Amino acid sequence: MTPLVTARKLVAGGFSPLPIPWGEKGPRSKGWQNLAITPDSVSEYFGSTPANIGLHTARLPMVDIDVINAALATEIEAEAMRRWPGALRRIGQPPKVGLFLRAEMPFRKMQTSKYTVADGVMAQVEIMADGQQCVAFGRHPAGCDYTWPDRSPLDVRREDLPEITEAAARDFLAWADDLLADAAGVGRPEPKPEGNLGKVYDIRNLQPGGFGFDTGARLSDRERTLDEAQELLSFIDPDASYKDWLNVLQALHDEFGDAGLSLADDWSSRGAKYKSGEVETKWRGFTAGGGVTFSTVATMARQGGADLSEISRRHSGAPEAPSFAERPQKAAKRGLTPTTFALGDPSQIPPRKWLYGRHFIRGFVSLTASPGGLGKSSLALVEAFAMATGKPLLGEPVTAPFRVWVWNGEDPTDELQRRATAIAMHHSIGAEDIGDRLCLDSGRDMPIKIAKHDKTGITIARPLVDELVETIRAREIDALIIDPFVTTHEVSENDNGAMNAVADAWREVADKAGCAVELIHHARKGARTGGAEMGIDMARGAGSVVDAARSARFLLPMSDDEASRAGLDSAKGFFQVVAGGKANLAPPPDKAVWRKMESVALGNGSGLYPEGDFVGVATAWEMPDAFAGLTVEDLKKVKRAVAAGTWKESEQSADWVGYAIAEALALGDIGPRLKSDRDAAQNGLRARVRQLFASWRRSGELQVVEMRDEKRRTNAPFVVTCEQAESEVGDGKAA
Repeated sequence: MTPLVTARKLVAGGFSPLPIPWGEKGPRSKGWQNLAITPDSVSEYFGSTPANIGLHTARLPMVDIDVINAALATEIEAEAMRRWPGALRRIGQPPKVGLFLRAEMPFRKMQTSKYTVADGVMAQVEIMADGQQCVAFGRHPAGCDYTWPDRSPLDVRREDLPEITEAAARDFLAWADDLLADAAGVGRPEPKPEGNLGKVYDIRNLQPGGFGFDTGARLSDRERTLDEAQELLSFIDPDASYKDWLNVLQALHDEFGDAGLSLADDWSSRGAKYKSGEVETKWRGFTAGGGVTFSTVATMARQGGADLSEISRRHSGAPEAPSFAERPQKAAKRGLTPTTFALGDPSQIPPRKWLYGRHFIRGFVSLTASPGGLGKSSLALVEAFAMATGKPLLGEPVTAPFRVWVWNGEDPTDELQRRATAIAMHHSIGAEDIGDRLCLDSGRDMPIKIAKHDKTGITIARPLVDELVETIRAREIDALIIDPFVTTHEVSENDNGAMNAVADAWREVADKAGCAVELIHHARKGARTGGAEMGIDMARGAGSVVDAARSARFLLPMSDDEASRAGLDSAKGFFQVVAGGKANLAPPPDKAVWRKMESVALGNGSGLYPEGDFVGVATAWEMPDAFAGLTVEDLKKVKRAVAAGTWKESEQSADWVGYAIAEALALGDIGPRLKSDRDAAQNGLRARVRQLFASWRRSGELQVVEMRDEKRRTNAPFVVTCEQAESEVGDGKAA
């Protein structure tokens, strides 16, 4: 079975394969963690050439029993199979074994300590998880092939594998740690105290400005009370996402044990999603040291508006801290005190809270830069609808329905209503899909000027910043979209200091309100034609605005060449969304994220305007896949056609190999050599043929060799099959 066929079966089974060089353990390409191979793109990464095939382990964790001692390896494997019957077994270098499971809530890698056991060999058990991969098929670096004694991922679907949770993984590793420690004749390493992060860090230090006078005993020096936990829980929505709800329960279990069950049930019962008995059922499945600590509750309460410093002081019984005016000498004497970093378990660090794709992130500012007229405002509004409905309207993942506030500083309310209505019509969105989760305002009715420049310098409107924070908290807004950024200030865009002050104000709003803030920014002149070279530097004005954004992206119009490649008559209405900010990070056209502006008729015609309004809506669009509908049999047809004739590499030749490819695949008329003599359809077919030839050349199925051109009586590059290159073309030199 070729790597291509194997990879196709894996994708069909719900697995996420990766191309890895033959005999190696990891991908060579950068960014493989974000590579998601689809049925349409699999042939671009795999062919018939021998290659190892890896699997992403984010949703397919692997228990890696890295133990050479056969008796120990067998005992550990038996325990794992007892806990997760039906796990897939992969053998690399016996007696080491890897067991594959399913994870619906990805977690980070974890492992036991390393031990020296019998014969002086090292032993360890790891669980490969989110952000990692492992080889499933191919050749081990030691020279043996990877094998599957029973079933393999080619025989089952991922969804049918037994599930492993983060808590269950930790419990298993604790058992393995004990076993390996006994085998090594040493004591098991001292376990980390329960609630590790909560015991090390005072929750007051999670606030900005973490230095100052102690306001009582640190949380690491005292036990928390149920009353303190109850107050913190009052700032957390029990109807939050399932993951957040479960994290709160696990944190309470970790901190209080069974004494916290009543508190957890009482908190959960305040939500509309509450189901009697559900909390207790989940509770009984938790184990000690499950990995989620009380610091998670503190962090979520702070995002909900809790004053952690004050809550900590009151429940610790400490006296109220003196004001700064009452302690000038002590403050001056103490000065700035650095906070000592305490290295802990990375799995206990709260993950970044992405709301939409990898752009909107809670507590941070993000930025989109674009030339005028592309559709940035429509894109922002469609993304707002996606978040409000919880639906991937553009294909980007949405973690849950969110509350979104869109503020447009340029257009009147009725124009915003037209755009929003067109989006709802195009995507068949009803009022029940949105509820009260989408807010839409015009700067003409509600101006927001967060900064100005006058004779005294740059002035930040502090009352307005505070009001924004209070309003966002009160309305429980998850994401705020400002379109465009320039309408929220009156300072020079080219003044780095001034723009940095404005950006800092928006970062403060995001941080204090616990929401994502998206700034829509104009591009400088020339960006429409030179944006591909500028990258995020196309953003107008000082660079401090871009630097302030946690995530920056830019929009690029489709070029005429790209339109021709796609078989389009015009590039108008198409644009590319490039994440990462740098032009050299932009993916090739067939891998890029494309958007198309679709015209939607509102049907609001009347009187002097019988046709009504037509409004552009940003929609998802994909560059046509050259391999769509093709199979291995089609490749065989092409190779037979190439082998039966004499074909050249040059497209200007009457014997260009593209003619053989098009005829073998019955693609249609690809037109004459001169572009001026071809129509758009023929240009599109030619572009597809070029992609097919380039891909098959990269995979080695078709090769270019220097051979004698009898017509011209000189050597020229000809195209042959890989079989011809190996046997029939003895005098040729592969190019």
